[in-house]
Amino acid sequence: TDGTHVFVTSITADVIYKRLCSTGANVATLGSTGTGDGQFDTPYGIAYNSASGNLYVVDQGNDRVQVMSTTGTYVNKWGSSGSGNGQFTLATGIAITTDGSKVWVADGTLDRVQLFTSEGNWLAKFGATGTGDGQFDTPDGIVVVSGNASAWGVDALNDRVQKIADSGGPYEGQSVSSVTTTPAAVLDVLPFNQSDWPAAKVARLRAISYGWTRPPFFA
Repeated sequence: TDGTHVFVTSITADVIYKRLCSTGANVATLGSTGTGDGQFDTPYGIAYNSASGNLYVVDQGNDRVQVMSTTGTYVNKWGSSGSGNGQFTLATGIAITTDGSKVWVADGTLDRVQLFTSEGNWLAKFGATGTGDGQFDTPDGIVVVSGNASAWGVDALNDRVQKIADSGGPYEGQSVSSVTTTPAAVLDVLPFNQSDWPAAKVARLRAISYGWTRPPFFA
């Protein structure tokens, strides 16, 4: 959200709906179906960069990330099909650091998370297929924790979320299988003390399954 509008991707219509936060009314439809600049094939994750005022969209079917203004003007793109650095195979979630300088992308089919500058320059990749710490089975949603050095990634088919440091690999993984199955997206992670983890886990992770229940702190 940019504070006034919320931006919603439609994977079936290949567009982004710009809706008023106050009423939910649609005020604009951005994009169209295709492979050109500003066009989409299954737009999936989306994030707003408050530093630049632009939208960052996972263009899943085109295996790329596109950057556009909040009015729909094309700005930039990066990525191609493949498994190399900076390439994607059906990427899913996206998140931007609070200072707007880095972009996290969950590369779901390849069981990894990639890190880029906000201009699309590749920085690093984390993860591999598996069930161990730092391994993934279909990473999906991702959100940046307060600050700029770590993110929470949804490890969907392992029924957990993992916390990842941008310096190279996860430093804390937590199972959420007792709370939900097949988590889809992290809506938010608020700061909390390690001693408060059990209660915080339940409060926050109720918000990330496909059929999530609105937790008290969102009331």
